[in-house]
Amino acid sequence: MHTTTTVLGQVDGLSGHLVAVDCDGISRWNTAAHGPLARQVAATATGGPVDFDGVRALTWSARGPVWVRGQEAGKGWIHIDLVTVAAPPEPKPGPALGQLPVGPRLFVGDLAALGAWAPGESIDGKADLSFSGRDAAYLAQQGQVPDLGGGRYGWTDLPGPHLAQWKTWVEQQVARGVSVDIVHQPHDLRHSAEALIQASPLRAGIVQVRRGACVVLDAGHPHGAYPAQALLDASGQVCGVRIRFQASPVASLPASSSPAPPLPAAPQAVPPDPMTATKNAMKSAAVDHAQSAATKAAWRKVKSMLPRWAWPLLPDGKRDFVTRAKAMGQEKLIGMVAGCLFTGCLLLFMAGIVASVGLYVVYELVQSL
Repeated sequence: MHTTTTVLGQVDGLSGHLVAVDCDGISRWNTAAHGPLARQVAATATGGPVDFDGVRALTWSARGPVWVRGQEAGKGWIHIDLVTVAAPPEPKPGPALGQLPVGPRLFVGDLAALGAWAPGESIDGKADLSFSGRDAAYLAQQGQVPDLGGGRYGWTDLPGPHLAQWKTWVEQQVARGVSVDIVHQPHDLRHSAEALIQASPLRAGIVQVRRGACVVLDAGHPHGAYPAQALLDASGQVCGVRIRFQASPVASLPASSSPAPPLPAAPQAVPPDPMTATKNAMKSAAVDHAQSAATKAAWRKVKSMLPRWAWPLLPDGKRDFVTRAKAMGQEKLIGMVAGCLFTGCLLLFMAGIVASVGLYVVYELVQSL
């Protein structure tokens, strides 16, 4: 099969540490948090993979201009070589560097350029706004929104004030029950790279970042983890890295993420101290016993002040008054209520007699004086 080697672009290796990573994972990169580990791995003899926030990248040492070369046969790349300008045309394969997850777009550049990528930050102050979904056609008709094709409606190259105005209008319609999916795409470096890829016959583009040029390319293969290996020059020194696509992907990946590193094992719980557990149990039992004894003493005092027939109506901590009354039965409850009324009348009568006797005694005492 006839193969062709093509130069896709040149990367500026300003810091001496290069990186290759799936574009979808760049938003998770934090230079302050992940940079030291990436530089440490890159400084090893061959470089290797580095994981950051669930994303795997490939990093190695190279200073000065670095060529991005691809070898293709028919459709798609057989492999991509990232080599220094002094590397031989056919470098020798070196040690394996593990697997690199690759999605639709692959970023190759200096670690400094990766830190300056700034996903979501518009470079020209403009953005694209579109929507699609069940009510997209209806909403587009109401607002006379341009048809972008493929069931999508919206605007391209909107300046900041117009973007805010139209986005607010669409969100208000969604709040009123219109069902559409909104996509806000700022003109960031990813958007610029996509435009270069679409316009290039090689499906690759050189993007100028504040910290040097980098290359973004269309791998031309499905999502997957592909083998990477070091490349050696005639003296056996590492002169680059090769990402091989000829073999089938090692593992299929979701469209929106790279494989996450294995989570650390959960720490084992320390068994409780038997003596401490026993002391706590005894303390709890003592408190419960004291509370129960105090409650029983209080109810005994209340019962001593009431007639015996009224005891069943007192709460027992398990059932309220209504439940206990229903359990006693209607006839027994009526009899008990009648007894209460009779006893109350009797007590009132006796109190009247006592009061009358008292008043009479007081009257006699006053007369005797």
